[in-house]
Amino acid sequence: MDLQIRKLHIIEAVVRLDNAVLLEKLEAVLQEERVRMLGMDYKPMDLEHYEQRVEEGIEDYKNDRVTTAKQLKEDIKQWK
Repeated sequence: MDLQIRKLHIIEAVVRLDNAVLLEKLEAVLQEERVRMLGMDYKPMDLEHYEQRVEEGIEDYKNDRVTTAKQLKEDIKQWK
C-alpha cells in the first residue's frame, strides 16, 4: 500500500473517531514527532547560560554584529 493511500485511511479513521481521549493521544504523538523531526526538543536554559547568552548579545551589539529589521527585509526580498 503506498503512502498516499495509507494517509487517506488514517484520515478516514480520524474523521470517524468518536473518542476524545484517543484523539488527544494522536495529537500528542503527532506533536512529539514534529518536535523530534525539527530538532526542537528544547530544554530551559539555566541562569548561567542565559546570562552568558545576554553578554554575547551585548558584545555583538557593541561590535556591530547585528542585522536590523530593515536590513533583514531587504535580504529577504533577494531570496525570491
